[in-house]
Amino acid sequence: KQWYQRRVRGEVTDYAAATSTQIDNLVAKTNQVYDRVQSFSTTANSRIQEFTTSFNTAETESGLVTRAAEKLIAGLSRDNCIRRGVRYLGTATAVHYNVPTVYECLERCKAPEVLSVTLSIAPNPEKGKCECWDKRRGYLFDRHNFYTSVNRLCWELGAADNEKWASCTNLNRVHSGSTIAVSEGLASIKECGYACAYRDDCAAVTYERDTGKCYLKGSGSIGASDVGSDSLDLSCVIE
Repeated sequence: KQWYQRRVRGEVTDYAAATSTQIDNLVAKTNQVYDRVQSFSTTANSRIQEFTTSFNTAETESGLVTRAAEKLIAGLSRDNCIRRGVRYLGTATAVHYNVPTVYECLERCKAPEVLSVTLSIAPNPEKGKCECWDKRRGYLFDRHNFYTSVNRLCWELGAADNEKWASCTNLNRVHSGSTIAVSEGLASIKECGYACAYRDDCAAVTYERDTGKCYLKGSGSIGASDVGSDSLDLSCVIE
């Protein structure tokens, strides 16, 4: 009997020792798995951070490229507002002398009533004479490229970015102002807006996307719904 008890105690002891060893091995393997998970997590977080940094950099560079492109397009649009070899005539609200460039002429003619400017250039004996007009265009007068003229509203429209144009555009709405004139074959509401800039009595436009028709409008407000027709007030774009 005692022999049997010793045998049982021995087997229990051996089983306990074996079980303890298995538990220790399981703990060791669990720790290894945990260490590997931690290592993977650290590596994954590092890669995610690298990706996020690269993405943010690409997004920033893309934004810079987009803004640079918009500035280039705005510059080209503004350049189209400069009419070389053309003199605008009308009632001069002010005259400045010894003005070196048409850009400074625009700066000198900042009064609200000024709608266009003309700068006399060489070899004109009145070189540097800057005239501020009360009309957007007045009468066109060409004489030996002695003049450069700029429509102020056109110039100010060129300063607006795409976001500004989009925020001022009322999609699928017509303008209630009376129709002054209709232009056809225009590619966008922006081109329609520039066409309006050269009419003294034009304040807004309605543009048909499908036909390319541009309706130059007098003063009024955004009116009824009309699918395919967009409208905007020029005052919104330049404010």
